Amino acid sequence: MTKHLLVPVFLALLLTNVEQVGAQRAPRGREKSTLGLTFCRHPTLQPDSVRLDIFTRISLDRLVFLAHEGGFLATYEVSLFAMDEDEMVIGTRIWRETVVRQTYKETQAEDEHHVAQTGMNLPLGTFHIVANLWDTENRQRYTVREELEIEAYPEDELALGDILVVAGVEQLPGRQDRINPYFKDDYAGEIDSLRIYFVVRNPRPEPAVASTRYLFTVDDEDTLSVITGTLALGKGISTHVVPFSTRKLKDRDHALTLALRLDSLEAERTVSVDLAGGGLSLESKDLDEAISQTRYVASRKQLEKMRSAKGEAKREALLAFWRSQDPTPDSPHNELMDEYYRRVAYSNAHFRSFQSGWETDLGMVYIIYGKPDDIERHPFGMQQKPYQVWFYYAKGWRFVFVDANMFGDYRLMTPLYPNRSF
Repeated sequence: MTKHLLVPVFLALLLTNVEQVGAQRAPRGREKSTLGLTFCRHPTLQPDSVRLDIFTRISLDRLVFLAHEGGFLATYEVSLFAMDEDEMVIGTRIWRETVVRQTYKETQAEDEHHVAQTGMNLPLGTFHIVANLWDTENRQRYTVREELEIEAYPEDELALGDILVVAGVEQLPGRQDRINPYFKDDYAGEIDSLRIYFVVRNPRPEPAVASTRYLFTVDDEDTLSVITGTLALGKGISTHVVPFSTRKLKDRDHALTLALRLDSLEAERTVSVDLAGGGLSLESKDLDEAISQTRYVASRKQLEKMRSAKGEAKREALLAFWRSQDPTPDSPHNELMDEYYRRVAYSNAHFRSFQSGWETDLGMVYIIYGKPDDIERHPFGMQQKPYQVWFYYAKGWRFVFVDANMFGDYRLMTPLYPNRSF
């Protein structure tokens, strides 16, 4: 069956099942890692130590849930170690986490995670942070290790801690802030805003007001946005959460620099904010790729027309193709195009093997039919290769993918255009 015959099928499916795809950015590998680790350094009132907030993240589908009081409960143990360059343990945290979900389907969601938070004060130097997670039911252990440098915040200077991009922060008087951070592979292209969290140490003996400058740049050169204002600093240590709109910043990798000034004192920090991949990028360097990615919905003739266009005409040819598919041409947004490229981005983040994720069989099915209702995973066994079964219950469809080469390159074993399979 040729690709152009897919168009009406695809449009019908997509328009009746437009969903918010969590287009999270994953590391450049075959799949997103099971255990995530991130941390944030903050100044303290002591110049020879730094506060380190540490966050671990585990995919729910890696935990074993048991029925519990009308829902499902999983338990796991986290052990964290901070080791110096001689592998001597300087700090340790060991505790147990419980995760409760109401439905079995929630427990199998590979895109849902549980985040655990702890913290410790560390002296200056280079450290390795090692996180071990132990599932008490299936006795499975996951480990991740990262290196970081702890540097001094001079005592009489304005001190600004690391900037952490967060989904939310719960600030309660007299208690440690409960932070829900985005991990480095999490920045979602379809979100309309983000928040940053940071800690400031005010060297003045009384509260003060600092001037602020937030600078968004791309490729260390192009300035996209500059926002100035003020920030009320408490006496000593104060924590801050600042929101930003990302509507004009999508589809690019950004650097956000925060510059603080208090009289003659200055402090500055920069954080990478990767918002690329949430939709269609119209940068000239991405046009050829964006055109190639339409191959699941465009006919061969349409592809050739877009590819043969030159200069600005190529961009217009791509937009013209999507306008011809727009289900709501009178609205300011082309929902079909936006959803399509969100699925492309999701596939690139989750299904990469020897090819870009959108080119794999897993990516192809995801882009055409959207997120499956359920995924049944079968790892390597003595008598079988690893395989996955994707279920679309409402449509009665089932797709089987087999990792024949044992390298994470799952190939579709069932028809791409199925009849009812169960």
